[in-house]
Amino acid sequence: MLIRQATVNDSEAIVYFIRSMLQDLAAINGQAVNPDATVWSNFLTRVVAEIEEPNELYLCAESDGEIVGYLEGSIVQAFELYVPVKSFHVSVVYVLPKNRRLGIATRLIETALQWSGEKGCQEANLNVLVQNEAQYLYEKLGFSVAEYKMKRQISNPN
Repeated sequence: MLIRQATVNDSEAIVYFIRSMLQDLAAINGQAVNPDATVWSNFLTRVVAEIEEPNELYLCAESDGEIVGYLEGSIVQAFELYVPVKSFHVSVVYVLPKNRRLGIATRLIETALQWSGEKGCQEANLNVLVQNEAQYLYEKLGFSVAEYKMKRQISNPN
């Protein structure tokens, strides 16, 4: 298993992974993935533009020359009214279903934490859906619940 920084040549695979992740999550949270090809083309353009930015991290996990896992994260600063804290936000962790439970997500996260520590980050954070079993992996890796996001439906009076 090879964990490496992604390159522009991996951009289409990255978009595939993100789309696959969102489709998996749709089964949990019910939010449908946008099927508009223009949206995904624009997203690919964004990935290409960001992939080599110094505060962005795109990692690929390769097995036998095939990308089987992906992590995306970025270094962020706390809002200026707070005491400055340099944080690493994990946006995406996705492993192909056939390659899960092999330690790939753990290796991706550990590599990202090492990278962010070397960049001077003091903490790392991520978001996970309540029904997503990945939360147990994140807890095993030292993440804990820091806040709750609450939502509700709004009825339209018209």
